[in-house]
Amino acid sequence: MLKSFRPMTFVFPLSVALCLASLSVNDGRRDDTSVLDAVSNAPSVTYAPETHYTPKTLEHMLDSAVISSSMHGNIPADETLGLEIFDLDSNKVLYEYNAGLSLQSASMVKIPIALAFFDRVSKRKLDYTIKRKMFLDSMVFYSDNYCSNYFMRLMRGPHAVQKILRNNYPKIFDKLEIRDYLPVKKTDKSPYGNKATIHEYVRLLQEIYRDNLPYSQEIKRLMAGTRWNRIMTPAFPKEVYLYNKTGTTARTCGDIGIVAARDIYNIEHAYIFAYVIERNSFGTVRRRKFSEKECDAWAMNRGNVMRVISEMTYKQIGNWYSLPELNARGSSEIDTLMSYRRGPEHIHE
Repeated sequence: MLKSFRPMTFVFPLSVALCLASLSVNDGRRDDTSVLDAVSNAPSVTYAPETHYTPKTLEHMLDSAVISSSMHGNIPADETLGLEIFDLDSNKVLYEYNAGLSLQSASMVKIPIALAFFDRVSKRKLDYTIKRKMFLDSMVFYSDNYCSNYFMRLMRGPHAVQKILRNNYPKIFDKLEIRDYLPVKKTDKSPYGNKATIHEYVRLLQEIYRDNLPYSQEIKRLMAGTRWNRIMTPAFPKEVYLYNKTGTTARTCGDIGIVAARDIYNIEHAYIFAYVIERNSFGTVRRRKFSEKECDAWAMNRGNVMRVISEMTYKQIGNWYSLPELNARGSSEIDTLMSYRRGPEHIHE
């Protein structure tokens, strides 16, 4: 780690990024014109080297941006935003918003499930067989819900998994709720009662990164191979690597991850980016249920909000630690950003 840390002001135009959340959804299609306008009109990120960076200054600035976006309708009243950015070098929270609220975990719960399984393996109560390794790969790489349910049944159900985690890792999990199996078919009806806070995700990723948990290296291997992400974009340098897990339901869009890169002295620096948007109602103001097409479009639009904010975050942290710079990206490349490593935005991802 660098011995000196030059403090700088983190000017983060979050309100610009969050305006993407207001992209219109017409017959399930995104409004590309709105996206291009939002990006082209976005003010550039600025630096103030002579102003000392303080967490309070950053917190006040980003809170103002979030409140402003809410007032202007960029975050609808029926949606809850949770965000935390944590610097693993300084061991400080750079920003948090609603990080203590319990939000639907979707497929992000699969990392705690993997930890519960490895806890049993480390205590010789379960074996880590070739078959189970293949199932873990499928559960995390491809977000396979059947494999997730296999491991929960192996540990005697969702409530037993919750008990393992909260009893053995109380400093990480204090509000975690694992109540339900995950839907395997589209016809399956799940209440999605599994919930966690952004703080819990961040504490979990801290311990995984520092190899303080059973089979931490194996969990990092799994998270490094996930198929989807809402953190990296084509603008990120190829030297940057990511450990992450996304989650998507008809109500939730999120991603939790560790972003890491090496500076000009070959020293690794990393930070945690955890972000969840949950809509509180399962329909429009007329209580009409969203179609699958509308859900896909909603998840895609909210995912783009995450990607833009992630770029802004990396640009600032990269400047502090002399990390590889973002690639130049003009408005003509916005469509590439939209589809980057996307695959289908599975509702049960």
